[in-house]
Amino acid sequence: MVEADEIIQSCTLPRPLSYISRGHGLANMLRRVLMIWPKELAREPDPFSQELLKRVRRWEGSNIRELLHHRGKRVLSHGDGNALNWHSVGVGALWCVDFEFAGWSYPEFDAAEIVEHFSMRRNSEALRSIYRERFSRDAASIRFFEVCCELVAIRWLAVLWRHRVERSEDYNAQLRRALKIL
Repeated sequence: MVEADEIIQSCTLPRPLSYISRGHGLANMLRRVLMIWPKELAREPDPFSQELLKRVRRWEGSNIRELLHHRGKRVLSHGDGNALNWHSVGVGALWCVDFEFAGWSYPEFDAAEIVEHFSMRRNSEALRSIYRERFSRDAASIRFFEVCCELVAIRWLAVLWRHRVERSEDYNAQLRRALKIL
């Protein structure tokens, strides 16, 4: 999967995509996590939502906004880390489908979206190790990757928090993962 992601990223960005950030990109995700979700949490009177709000605000208070000013290499991004988009079609063959969110992104953010997508939770630690090795040549890339992983984990927690009753198993699994970060 990591190799398939690298192949996608090695493609030259076609002119229209070189100007279009991938759907649900970094800036959008930061806005949702730092501005929208805290307002939703604040409206919930239950103690647990209030505890999550405190944790998100602590995370927000870090140097996380540096993400918006990242000037790393832009690559073609598939834009959707959902495991259902990756299909094994034989030994060593993998197809990637559903490019509706494609556009430019940063390799580290793209990797974080794959690693931390809630559908990848069974493989996330192995994937994280592979990507950390991939970015190990540059301390700034490692730091950017780790911060992006935090952001994406929190984003998926926010998505699943809205469905915490009907999708309690997914929500609780993501909660355990995100609380390690928060």
